[in-house]
Amino acid sequence: MPAVCCLLSTRRGAHVIAGDYVPPAVPHFLWVTEFPLFTQADPDKEFLAQGRWSSTHHPFTAPMWQDIEAMYAGRIDQVCVSSIRVNPVLLAWCSRFQVRGQHYDLVLNGVEIGGGSVRVHDACMQEYIFSQVLQVRSPAALVYFGPTQLILLFLSLAE
Repeated sequence: MPAVCCLLSTRRGAHVIAGDYVPPAVPHFLWVTEFPLFTQADPDKEFLAQGRWSSTHHPFTAPMWQDIEAMYAGRIDQVCVSSIRVNPVLLAWCSRFQVRGQHYDLVLNGVEIGGGSVRVHDACMQEYIFSQVLQVRSPAALVYFGPTQLILLFLSLAE
């Protein structure tokens, strides 16, 4: 699927540069949901993954609750299409993946304009994803600079 996306993006860009791209009169929105949590087919991440699984969205994305058992059992890439409700092109790509993520993308006229995810809130699950699935060391030493962390920092300085 990433190859299809790259091809579509390249063709769309060529039409824009050539000046013959005509956006539709009515905007077409699409929510992309329940896509695979892990991938081995993303050329943008291959230099990091080196043949291992990588996160489709990011490594903190939670799996769908229905797929947690399959993830712990190591059934990341086995066929399970019964719960995937997407178009036929995506179905052909996604059908080999059993563990879906709680992430989503908003697409307008074929261009991703936003997205997000539900984060893993279980430390043991997060450690399992890092060590067993992604096969990387846990980034426990990372520094996070989000609004919550900055507020906590300012509160600790005020004490």
